[in-house]
Amino acid sequence: EVYSLMKNEIYVGIFMPLVILSIIEKEKEVKLPPLFKKLLIIEDTLDINNELMNRSNNNLFDLDKLLKKYSPDAIRLYFLSKPAKSFVFDIAELEEMNNLLLNIEQYYSNNFTVDNSIQNKFDHYLKECDQLIKDKEVNLYVNKVIEMFNEVLLNVIPTYDQALLFLKLLYPIMPFMADDINKEIFKSKY
Repeated sequence: EVYSLMKNEIYVGIFMPLVILSIIEKEKEVKLPPLFKKLLIIEDTLDINNELMNRSNNNLFDLDKLLKKYSPDAIRLYFLSKPAKSFVFDIAELEEMNNLLLNIEQYYSNNFTVDNSIQNKFDHYLKECDQLIKDKEVNLYVNKVIEMFNEVLLNVIPTYDQALLFLKLLYPIMPFMADDINKEIFKSKY
C-alpha cells in the first residue's frame, strides 16, 4: 500500500511517527517493522486558474468522464508529460494530447519511403530518448518523443524501419495505440 501525503504534511505524517517508532524501539529494545514500504510525497495540484483542486473548490476532474471522452493513451500521455512538481490540470492540454494521438494514427496510414534524409535527426532523437529512459526521466522522455514527432516526423514520410522504431518509442507511453498500429501496419504481435 502506498502512503501519500502533501509536502507540507511531512513533519506530522513522517517525521513524528519515525521519531516515536525510534523511541519505542530504543525503550523496548526491539526492532519493529518499517512504517513505510513506499512513500509518495506530492505537491499541491492546481487547476488552470491556479486554484487548489479539491471538493470545496468544485474543480476535481472525473476520471470516468475523461475516459469516456478521451482514449486511455491520451490521458496517460497527458499525465506522463507533466512534471511531478507543481502539476496544473488543463483540459485544453489534454485535448491537445488527444489530437496528437489522432495525428500519429493518421501518420501511420501513409506509405513509407526509402529516402533516409532525416536519419541523422532521427538517430539524434533516438539517442536522447534512450538516455532519458536510462536516467528514469519519464516526463522528459514523453516530451522528447512528442518533440521528435512534431519537429522531425510530422512533415516527412519515414522509412519502414524509422516508423517501426518510432512505434517502439511510443509503446511505453501509448501501448494501446502502438499495439493496434503494429498489428495493422506491421502485421505482427508487439
